[in-house]
Amino acid sequence: MSFFRSLPKAHDHRRGQRSTGKQRALPSGSAASSSLQRLHYRCCCNRPPVDLKGFLKTSHSDTKLENLKKRKDELEEEIGGYMSLDAYTEQLCKEDEAYRTTERMQREREEELQKREEVKRLREEYVRLQDKKAELHRQVERDAVYQKYMERAVKMTKFKDVPQLISNFERLLRFEELHQRDAESAQKVEENKRTVAALKDQHNLVWLQRNNEMYPLPAELAKERSKSVTWERRWAHIKQTAAKKTLLMGQIKMAAFNLYDMRSGAEDGEEAVDMCDTETQLEEVQNLPVLLGPPSTGPGAPSSYPPCLLTSR
Repeated sequence: MSFFRSLPKAHDHRRGQRSTGKQRALPSGSAASSSLQRLHYRCCCNRPPVDLKGFLKTSHSDTKLENLKKRKDELEEEIGGYMSLDAYTEQLCKEDEAYRTTERMQREREEELQKREEVKRLREEYVRLQDKKAELHRQVERDAVYQKYMERAVKMTKFKDVPQLISNFERLLRFEELHQRDAESAQKVEENKRTVAALKDQHNLVWLQRNNEMYPLPAELAKERSKSVTWERRWAHIKQTAAKKTLLMGQIKMAAFNLYDMRSGAEDGEEAVDMCDTETQLEEVQNLPVLLGPPSTGPGAPSSYPPCLLTSR
């Protein structure tokens, strides 16, 4: 029994050795414990002894092989995944490198074009500056004659050196410029005077022309005024005549109304006529002399009828 009691300790000791070796956990520990239980059961049943060390070693090696195979398969799967991921990453790196290379080439091409344009511009600028330099050199050669002339003039005059002579020339040039300005100002003043005289002559001419045009206007105004007086008189006569005609018309209307009133008094029961309807009133009073009787026709006898009735009769 002491042997069997020491078996778990040996197993634990081996397991401790395995754990301190590479720190790998074996997932098949339950199978080893079950085999130990079966072995313990056989020993308890007074069965013949067996080689426990060989059995444990064999079972442990089988379990380890299975675990190693599973671990190998898992590692192969992981390696396959890592290889596929590595291939994808490598492809991405290649594409990125190609894109960067394309961009770098494009940038280098643009920089090269810019450099070519800059070189072309600098060459043109260099040619222009060379031409300008040559022109300035020719101008210096042309002006060297004046320098020699100025030096000779200094020797023949009272001036000590060329700068004094140049300052004198500059002063004379300023005086000449001022004199030219004064001459131009005087010329402008003379031109303005001539312009003013021409404007005055034109103004006098226009004034005379307007006076000539206005000379017959007073006579025409007096003539038109006399015409207006004549027409005013005619208009006053027309108004007076119209007033007289209006008064006469009113008298005639009143006489006709009176006659109509007399007839309506003689003939009662007839329908009345409007007061302003003079024509109807005159038609109604045409038979009034018959109702009143014949008028007296003796000499000196006054007429009892109105002139209109006598004329109509």
